Amino acid sequence: MFHLSLITPGGKIFDADIEYLRAPGTEGSLGILSRHTAMLTLTKKDVLMVRHDNKEAYFATGPGILEVGPDHSVLLLADEALPAKDTEEAHEKLKALKR
Repeated sequence: MFHLSLITPGGKIFDADIEYLRAPGTEGSLGILSRHTAMLTLTKKDVLMVRHDNKEAYFATGPGILEVGPDHSVLLLADEALPAKDTEEAHEKLKALKR
């Protein structure tokens, strides 16, 4: 388990301990598990998937910056983020994002 904070200019969208994160990096999709090495990367507008409590949560996200800190926590600062019930709804919500 590790902590994820998903933050937009409007505030925190998600803030909890999670098991896995699939993020849309600008150079391709990346998966993050517990104890991932520290890193900083840009993300693009796409679907973010989070696994926590043995369930998956989805978000339509705008571009942003993802940081895995030295304590293995993850911070994603995104222009926009909209929660979705599944991947199909997240792809539909991507159309509503400004960027």
